Amino acid sequence: MEGSERDCSVLGGLFQSVINDMKSHSPLWDDFSSKAGKLHTQLRATITVLSAFLDAFQRLADAATNTRGRHWGI
Repeated sequence: MEGSERDCSVLGGLFQSVINDMKSHSPLWDDFSSKAGKLHTQLRATITVLSAFLDAFQRLADAATNTRGRHWGI
């Protein structure tokens, strides 16, 4: 019985050590998570803007293709 009590004590100490480490590093992870969320938002906005730009560029290319040599159609 002594061996299992000692094992439980060691595991309990390890668990407590992990919890204390998590508490001390929590602000770092919170900051990282916050910055990752902001990056995600900015990347989504960038994709939306690039998509709109490419659509406008495609419309311009389509208009240029349909002019058949006439420059006033663009």
